[in-house]
Amino acid sequence: MIEGIRHTGIVVKNLRKTSEFYLSLGSKIQLKAKDILDFIENVLVIKDGNIKLIKMYLTDSNLFKLIKYKFPKETSKKSNIL
Repeated sequence: MIEGIRHTGIVVKNLRKTSEFYLSLGSKIQLKAKDILDFIENVLVIKDGNIKLIKMYLTDSNLFKLIKYKFPKETSKKSNIL
C-alpha cells in the first residue's frame, strides 16, 4: 500500500516559463541548482552532460522538481534515460 509520495521530478524544455507557471499557482521555490555532475554521471550514466533544477513545493509534504537536462551533442537522450 502506498502511504505517500515524497517528491516528483518533471522534465521540462523551458525551466523559466514552467517555474513561472507553478509560481502563479501558489508554489514556492525551495532550491535552485545546476551542474550536478555526480548525479548525471553516476545515476543517469551521461558523460559531460549537465542539469538545472528548481525544487518547489505547494505544501511541506508536496515537493516537486522541475528539471532541465542539457545533453552533450554525441549523446542520445533515448539511449540513457528510461
